[in-house]
Amino acid sequence: MENDLIARRYSEALFKIALENKNVDEIYRDLGSFLTACSLMQCAEEFLLRSYIAKKERISVIKIMGEALSFKPDTVNFLSLLIENSRINCFYKIFLEYSRLRNEAAGIMRAEVVSASKLTMGEMDRLKAELEKNKGKTFIIREKVDKGILGGFITSIEDKVYDLSIKTALSRLQNELKREAQNYGG
Repeated sequence: MENDLIARRYSEALFKIALENKNVDEIYRDLGSFLTACSLMQCAEEFLLRSYIAKKERISVIKIMGEALSFKPDTVNFLSLLIENSRINCFYKIFLEYSRLRNEAAGIMRAEVVSASKLTMGEMDRLKAELEKNKGKTFIIREKVDKGILGGFITSIEDKVYDLSIKTALSRLQNELKREAQNYGG
């Protein structure tokens, strides 16, 4: 929980600076590139996380990465600040929170759709259009396939889940039949 609060504070501060400098999307790309680079070069990630390595050396690596990946100065300064304040371990959560702030400011929402089989492009387009019409926002939809739901789909938007799966419908029907049977002494 403490790391969540730290991530929120740092991401909000960075987002405010990015808004002032009109480079929200560029900073977002830089943060994504940094995350990808650390994932691909696990030795770089491990190096940056090691508190026994001097902060000055780790900040030098941030500057080299920033130059190689053409980061904005604000991004390099921010990542250096995370090293300086021993908060680089919170980077992933900071990135997620920054992404949320960016999407919110741009009127973008994320949804996850789980279906028993891959939806066609037409089905995805209709679902996206319906969500955008109902919410008045632009949607980025991530699709997952889970044959266990039998049919229909489950949509997750932020903290809400809309379960229109056949599995859940059958489960509800089964529960209703059990209740009815109990009412009639069965």
